[in-house]
Amino acid sequence: MATATAPSFEMADGPVLSVINKCLRALRKKQKCIIQMEESLAQGKTLNKEQEETLHSKSTVLAGIDELEKLRRPLMAALSQEFSLALEKLQNLETSIGEHPIEVNPAEETRNTEKKKQAEPAVK
Repeated sequence: MATATAPSFEMADGPVLSVINKCLRALRKKQKCIIQMEESLAQGKTLNKEQEETLHSKSTVLAGIDELEKLRRPLMAALSQEFSLALEKLQNLETSIGEHPIEVNPAEETRNTEKKKQAEPAVK
């Protein structure tokens, strides 16, 4: 027997989370480069000046990753809560509209239909 489940909505990253995720990807990419440089050093290879500068930025890169991860979690929770509240308001609005249907005046509807017909070009 199949069980009924509520529809699941996957939240796409909004603009804020997209920026944070983009920064995280860049920092993680830099972290991978640093790890590769450390492995090269361990094998006895020498690094150029730019690589040495990148290697010295390791603590800054790790701190940046940690800080963005700390920010991302509460932001995701807050956005999820805002999404739930907006969905609840929408459902309440739909329920309210269902309880109080909009009444259409037949004479007004006829006038609107006639105006539309007049606005349409005649087909020959």
